[in-house]
Amino acid sequence: MKRFLFAVALCFSLLLIGLFMFMPSAGAQDNVLANLLNLPAPPPPNPFFQPAQAQRDENFFDKKNPPKDDAPIDDLLAYWKYQNQFDPKYAYAIKPSDKSLERLMNEIEKKPESLSEMLGVLPDGKETAEFVKRLYDDEVSKRDFDASWRSEVKKWLTYHSSFFSDELAQLAQQTAETPEYVTNQDEVLALARVDWERARPLLEKMLGNSQQPVSQTLARWAFYQHALAVSDSIEVDRYRKELQETVENKSFQPGNRDLAMDALIESGDYQGRDDWYYSLLEDETLYELKVNGQVYTGLTTILNHSPSDKYVDKMIELARNSNPTIRNAAVRNLSALIDTVKNPELIKALLPWLENPKWAKETGGERGKIVAALRNYAIPESVPGLIVMLNEKERVEVEVSPNANANVSVYTSNRASTSSMANLAMSKTQVDTYPYRSAAIMALEKQRSSLAVAPLRQVLPLVESWERQNVVRALLVSNGFTTAEEVEALEETAKAVNQQEQTIRNANVISNSTFYSNTGISPTYVPRPEANVAYNTEVYNPNDLRLILGNQLVNVGEVGEELVRAVIDRINYHDKKNPQIAAVLRRIIQNWKGAAINSLMLKDLKNGKADLNAIVKLLSNRKELREKQNDEVRDVSGGSATALGISSCLSEETNEFDVILGSDNLDAKIAMLGCARLIRAALPVQKVAENLKSQNKLLALAAERYLESEDSPEARQIVLSLHARMKSLIHGS
Repeated sequence: MKRFLFAVALCFSLLLIGLFMFMPSAGAQDNVLANLLNLPAPPPPNPFFQPAQAQRDENFFDKKNPPKDDAPIDDLLAYWKYQNQFDPKYAYAIKPSDKSLERLMNEIEKKPESLSEMLGVLPDGKETAEFVKRLYDDEVSKRDFDASWRSEVKKWLTYHSSFFSDELAQLAQQTAETPEYVTNQDEVLALARVDWERARPLLEKMLGNSQQPVSQTLARWAFYQHALAVSDSIEVDRYRKELQETVENKSFQPGNRDLAMDALIESGDYQGRDDWYYSLLEDETLYELKVNGQVYTGLTTILNHSPSDKYVDKMIELARNSNPTIRNAAVRNLSALIDTVKNPELIKALLPWLENPKWAKETGGERGKIVAALRNYAIPESVPGLIVMLNEKERVEVEVSPNANANVSVYTSNRASTSSMANLAMSKTQVDTYPYRSAAIMALEKQRSSLAVAPLRQVLPLVESWERQNVVRALLVSNGFTTAEEVEALEETAKAVNQQEQTIRNANVISNSTFYSNTGISPTYVPRPEANVAYNTEVYNPNDLRLILGNQLVNVGEVGEELVRAVIDRINYHDKKNPQIAAVLRRIIQNWKGAAINSLMLKDLKNGKADLNAIVKLLSNRKELREKQNDEVRDVSGGSATALGISSCLSEETNEFDVILGSDNLDAKIAMLGCARLIRAALPVQKVAENLKSQNKLLALAAERYLESEDSPEARQIVLSLHARMKSLIHGS
């Protein structure tokens, strides 16, 4: 029977391929200079290439911070095209200032095809409507754009101007009531906005028909909307009061009450609106407005049509209310804002719900949303609740084959308990599931708390095999392993890697050079641990922990100084006892960051032990090395000839380049030229060209490779002339 070790072996084999098949092997140390010359150098700058505009982060598009009126036009266009996606019917939408609008319309005038990308942010009004109609008429006559452009623009004109009110009126006349809503609702409201006189008879008829209460509410919305537009305060107060009474009337259908709420919220703020809204939180019938499977936004409507953080503080205050109805409503509102409001205080206010599921009424997986959100926030107070969620279980019924073998493991949304089902005649059984466990593990990883160590250790044998790596990673960042355990895991990993590498080498499966030429994969590629997934449901074997932990340590970005020092001590030990293991450990820790790692690589470079990846990493970090460890960088030049050449590129000092170019130290020249082409160091072209005639073929190649990558007109001419002479010699001319 296959054990879990098979899964780890498969997972580990991917790691081996990433670490070693894609890297020069330890045996390539003697040819490090040749390998250095074979690395692809960055291309020279292209003066005709215009770099793409830096990708804007999500904060750029924040509705609270639109670009200023005098912002670069590209910023204005990008920002308002993004805002165009928010339909004011369903979400809080903003409009540009008059000055920004003028600039946007000027740009649209130049590129009328962009109009369809801006329609949602254009304000209602005669001037805007005439602008859009002019562009539309011009397109209708020219037919420059596709039919979808004309359709979108005409639709906007139909619902935002009187130009097509005949068509709009025909649609509005087709209105009909169902028990919960009115068909063609948008057309009725739009007609009332753009052509009041045409809409009024229809609205009066709807308002007078008491047999259709939802249509009456829609008519009140239209009358309320018109009263606001003409500043008729008496009518505003009348219809606002009638709409409020509809919301408050518990005998009305949920759809009718929700429609009245929409009317009051979408028509804009008014004095006293918030206080009236807060009073509604005591009405438990408004907490969840639904009927026949249809769920209405109800109390959350105001959140959808307001700045995302406007009501957060008030809802946090009300979440502490002793009245469970008020608390339920406030908690539901906060839950609805989790994805849009990046505020840890919001999450903190909901933490009691993790430990106590009865703290508030759950309607749609809100507790799971809290756990998922905690993957992005480090909140120490959340740890006890996350531990509760880690082990919270549900009993579910699953189907089982009558011929199922003994000890069949059934899995649903997370690991389920194992049940003995041999020779059962039943087709269904009850099992325990842990619906929040996966998310809780990841959230606990974010918290990095020692309180989570024991609970995570307990679930490690219980989770599915693919998830054990997640548990181990959470334990690792929570200081769940001693340094001795971590070192032991790394040595176990190094031994397995060395054995696997030796097997591959002996079998001569594939050479590095052939692999590179056939695949073009960078020799510094290391797969992310997320790719190392082996699906297996075998029973956990404690002996496998070292390999799982080793896998995580290989791919971790930063580790503590204590572990670094301990591993370096083991490398020094194995240098004498087992150089192959020492070499593997060196390659493993090259993935890590930190001064101690840099010191080891610099020392190895000086002593001739650095491999190609270490050299490349040092070159990549040369600026930081000079700033923080400059004395160690300079000390490298006192080592081997290769170290001298590479150290000049770490220092990037012109006088060091000149000294080496003028010396007879061939290995130092080769190393310097090999690195200089990678960092695009400026060397005197003629002095480099003198080495093209060297009897040392590697030096001549290094000079040629540098000139190729330097690629100035002077260097290009030298290389072309060189090949022209070689061609003449070959053909005997």
